[in-house]
Amino acid sequence: MKKFYNSTFSILLLLCGLMVSFIACSNDGGDDPADPQLKGDSILVSLTQASRAKAGQDPNGLLVGDTIYYNLVIKDPKAPAEADYTIALESAGNTSYHRRLNQDFKLLIGKVEEGDTVKDWQQINEFPYTIPTQGKYQLKYVTKTHGTFIHSYNFQRRVNKKPNSKITHQSIGFNVLFIEMWYEDCTVRKPGGGHHSVHRNDFYFRIKCGDFATDKLFEKPNGPDSPNGRTYSFEIYYNNNPCFGTFQGGEPRCFFEGPQEKIKAPEVENLTVSSLVININTGDNTAPTIFHYKNLKLENRRPDAPKKKQQNKEKYEIIR
Repeated sequence: MKKFYNSTFSILLLLCGLMVSFIACSNDGGDDPADPQLKGDSILVSLTQASRAKAGQDPNGLLVGDTIYYNLVIKDPKAPAEADYTIALESAGNTSYHRRLNQDFKLLIGKVEEGDTVKDWQQINEFPYTIPTQGKYQLKYVTKTHGTFIHSYNFQRRVNKKPNSKITHQSIGFNVLFIEMWYEDCTVRKPGGGHHSVHRNDFYFRIKCGDFATDKLFEKPNGPDSPNGRTYSFEIYYNNNPCFGTFQGGEPRCFFEGPQEKIKAPEVENLTVSSLVININTGDNTAPTIFHYKNLKLENRRPDAPKKKQQNKEKYEIIR
């Protein structure tokens, strides 16, 4: 017997950094008294999301360990022959918006060659980082944790290792989610009165997006900044069965009940959820924000599962 869930939650939050568009603001710093008034004005920099991704990956569906690419173009018509350039991440090392290099993310840079390919990637291990010439590059982020990433970069020309232009600012942003999916044994009827026990498999998921103060994608309801009318819904396809409902970030959600058998729950043959779509609705008639994930693996958390598979020992209130 299959059972689908449509229970509703009222979820309130301030949604921060929802798939932030890449900001193409080329600020020459002229209005900032702290910026030096240097020769050559500003350099021209564009920083945009690249289309390349692993097969089947939705750029709006990033998980921990995924890679996301950006096209970086530096144009500088006034540059002398000996000029090079620096890139610096504002507030590098800060936990806010996950700016800890090689802890929250790994960052690499490569020169774009003929055929729009990058053959040689160099890892960035500290800021500022020196880019030897103007031209076309790619940045490659490798995510190491989940949360909302908003990164602002400063670009500047140097001559003889000294600043030689005003600062140009560019920003990027994205969300990385943590998703776990599993099944566990549910005792429908205990043994007794001459009857065997009856069992089934219940299927769950749990979704998180960071643990820091700036990670507000799935902020708990009734928070100090939580707006009214915000809801989260899901669409799951498993074994060609559609499952729909609402959920709350960080809490386990039962999305499917498997068939029943006596003595022991049936073995689960399909360990892959073919599709998970997350919809974030604001309640103000605007289009929802959508995240799409494919081919997510199910973990066996039944008592008879191999011990190495029983990884999550946290206790939560189960939501059905």
